[in-house]
Amino acid sequence: MIRSHGYFRWVGLGVLCVAVWGLAQAQPPLPPDRQADDTIPLTSHSEILNNVPISDGKQTYRVRLQYVPLSGSNKVVVFPVWVITEVQIDDGKGGWQPLGVEEKLPAAAGDRRPKLRVVLKNLMAQSQAQDQIIERVRQDVAKKSKIPDAVILEPRVDANGLRVQLRVPRAGEKVDWVISPEVPLSRTALLDEEGDRVVIELDAERLRAIASEEVRWADVRLEVLGPLHARLETQMLQANVRLVEEQLAHLRNRLRPADRSLGEPQVLLLPSLASGQSQQSALHRLLWQQFTLEVKTRAGVETEHVRYILEKLLDRSFERMNAGSLDEQKVVSVLLNQQVALTGAMGEIRKLARSEGKEREQQVEKLVKQFRAAQQGQKVELGGSVRIFSFATSGHVAEEHTQGQAASDEQLQKQLHRLLDQLQEHFEGKVPVLPALRLDQDSLAQSRKQLEGEIKSSQFTTAWITHRWPELRLTVPRVSDNLADLIKEAAEGEELVLAAQQYVLEKGIVVDKSLIIRGAGADKTVIVVKGGEYGLKFRGNCRWELHGVSVEYVGSGAAHGVVADSGVIRIENCRFSGAKWNQQAQQGGDGVWLTGTVRAQMSKCICKDNELCGIRVSDQAQVTLEGNTCEGNKWSGIAFGDKSGGTARNNTCSKNEQNGIYAGGESQPVLEGNTCEGNKWPGIAFGDKSGGTARNNTCSRNEGHGIYAGGESQPVLEGNTCEGNKGCGIAFFDKSGGTARNNTCSKNEKHGIYAGGESQPVLEGNTCEGNKECGIAFFDKSGGTARNNTCGKNEKHGIYAEGESQP
Repeated sequence: MIRSHGYFRWVGLGVLCVAVWGLAQAQPPLPPDRQADDTIPLTSHSEILNNVPISDGKQTYRVRLQYVPLSGSNKVVVFPVWVITEVQIDDGKGGWQPLGVEEKLPAAAGDRRPKLRVVLKNLMAQSQAQDQIIERVRQDVAKKSKIPDAVILEPRVDANGLRVQLRVPRAGEKVDWVISPEVPLSRTALLDEEGDRVVIELDAERLRAIASEEVRWADVRLEVLGPLHARLETQMLQANVRLVEEQLAHLRNRLRPADRSLGEPQVLLLPSLASGQSQQSALHRLLWQQFTLEVKTRAGVETEHVRYILEKLLDRSFERMNAGSLDEQKVVSVLLNQQVALTGAMGEIRKLARSEGKEREQQVEKLVKQFRAAQQGQKVELGGSVRIFSFATSGHVAEEHTQGQAASDEQLQKQLHRLLDQLQEHFEGKVPVLPALRLDQDSLAQSRKQLEGEIKSSQFTTAWITHRWPELRLTVPRVSDNLADLIKEAAEGEELVLAAQQYVLEKGIVVDKSLIIRGAGADKTVIVVKGGEYGLKFRGNCRWELHGVSVEYVGSGAAHGVVADSGVIRIENCRFSGAKWNQQAQQGGDGVWLTGTVRAQMSKCICKDNELCGIRVSDQAQVTLEGNTCEGNKWSGIAFGDKSGGTARNNTCSKNEQNGIYAGGESQPVLEGNTCEGNKWPGIAFGDKSGGTARNNTCSRNEGHGIYAGGESQPVLEGNTCEGNKGCGIAFFDKSGGTARNNTCSKNEKHGIYAGGESQPVLEGNTCEGNKECGIAFFDKSGGTARNNTCGKNEKHGIYAEGESQP
């Protein structure tokens, strides 16, 4: 369960890469009641929420959230949310200065390696931010999984194993440039609400190698990675063991020439790398880069299970060995850098390492030229039994541009000299053993059999995996407080997520592009409008959504809260209040005005204390209004006019100064299941030439009638309950007509059903009981039909007709 300083870790299940994290390392045991909560099954589906604004009380950040719903339960796992709050670069004089993201990466000069100082923090460690994250996740779970109040769990993370590194993403199937080693990140960064600093030293060799590419800091990403406890399904592991063994055999083939002049290498030696990474971790990462393309192209392959198998096989085949004891004729490969290895007979490699001066320089230069020629597909005279080969598969061949290749060749020669020096130290006994990976077929087969035996003994395997968070840009992802700017900058069709804060507008905003605007909740994201004719106006042939915001008008001039006059709009879980009405100018006053040709869906909103209507529908607008509350408005809670139509279902319209719901003009709404109580005029009223249907509504305790039909309206009233109103239950006036069928009109202060003026209703199957006057009453010149009605226990007549009425 969530704790005040609980921390989480998210994992990109099914799409992101994970690696085994030291299964041999001792880890603290879990309490029995927590074990099911923090062992995340890697077959679970993950959900991602992008560009979510989260505030820590001081600053609002735009972040990416990810959670994992646990199948068959109401539980979800929410993971830590990393943000960068400060980035500085060393000035070369012992100080730090702000990083300019549009500047190019600095060149490494001499022994100097540029450094960055980054402040990272986990928003889940700060209580206010944590509450917002959990609420946002619960909203998404309720929407997608129909779980109203999900139980939030935390995964298990080893806070002491977190690391960061810098990389430059590359398009397509190109391998990213890693420009720093993995640097430890303190547990304080994860657990403390202020986060912590980490100093990252860049890889000087990589900077020199990509100097001609003109990489900017804006192109660089920071990656957080570290251990997460997870569960892998045995069946999927077993299915991928042979795939991994096959790929390791392909690696062995790639480290030998196509002309078969050298045999397959039996051992891959791993001297220390200039980047400072451990040989084993570097090999894990390098081999996984090569496996990625193969895994992506195979249907039914689970990425994380493949990586688990790869790591386990490498662990079993990894050992420390005295290479000097290897047979002179044995073919071995030696890891040179992140892309290439040196392959040859052990005796020839030993001889090359011992060479000195000009002799070695000539041989090294020749090896590099042969390697470049082979990369470019040229036929060259090879000779000798030592070669340089690329690790890469065909989809990951390292690209070398003509510009800057001389520098790359020079750098490769330096790396080769350094490698040969390290090997010579080993051969002289100064470094007794070298890390190595056995690649011979027998060793791989033996490791595979051992692993198969281990994983088939249980239904699933729990393991510490290295999870890689989504990359972060080297900028602080702060959110602007200017709503107009946010809407202007948002891309067509984008989801614009607003923070839990107040946005103040001097005047309203026109939204003329498709957009989803999502707030943190109507009580948290509040748009305060000081002037203009509206708060938000949606205009154009677009599609919009508005969720979880309040629009509050505080100005003195005439204005609506929201106006939509075209396109398609969905409004949900919002609040609209304070709209001002100018009676002389006939302007403003509606919480929401849906007009023109708009097609609208509006649900679960509150429209309160507006000077005209809570919701007004006019012109040819077609709407679905469901589950809204329209209360305390000075005219109607909901009003239809002109030739508008649509459905109003399960709304509550109460305590309005006039009608609960009104239909006028030639509108034809369907009013169903609404509750209209305590209004000063009728609960539901039809006027002018309106029609439509009012079905199964409850109209009670209104100061006027329960349902009113006037003008030339022709409604169908069916199955409504009109009870305890100060006027009649149902009343027909003027030249109205239509049908009242199967309604219950009881305990009203006047008649159950009244027909006056020249109205001509059809009254059929109604129950009119306990009213203070008549059950059904015809007055004036009214007429129509009363058939199969039940009129009992009224204080006056059951059915009464007077004047010139002709029922």
